[in-house]
Amino acid sequence: MDVGGPVLMRICGRPRSRYGKVLMKHVLRVVAAFFVSSTAAWSAKAETIFLQCGSMDVMAVDLTNKTVNGKAATTSPMAIDWDNVNDVGDVHLHIDRTAGTLTISGTYYRSDGNVPIPSSTYNCAIVNAPATKF
Repeated sequence: MDVGGPVLMRICGRPRSRYGKVLMKHVLRVVAAFFVSSTAAWSAKAETIFLQCGSMDVMAVDLTNKTVNGKAATTSPMAIDWDNVNDVGDVHLHIDRTAGTLTISGTYYRSDGNVPIPSSTYNCAIVNAPATKF
């Protein structure tokens, strides 16, 4: 018997025929499919905020998927942190959610040695999603 069968039997009564057992399996499958589809629809809703910090481009912060502009981030009620690493340097970005500021620091990679990026802090504000053409 499928998992969940005993519970359904308590609700619907014991099936007395092969038809009843087949019907019970179909009911269980429909109920399972409903829960899977409703869970998938629930998790697909992302909480996204758009931030404008200083004169920088608008940043999309997806709190559900923990990303900033598609890059993995560490989020908490107090801060959002992520890194932008490429062949030119490693930049660490930190949003203080209580102060409403973005602090940028990091390192430039140079052939004659790495150079620290001076720490800079910008005020941030929540803005509307940027307009799109499609």
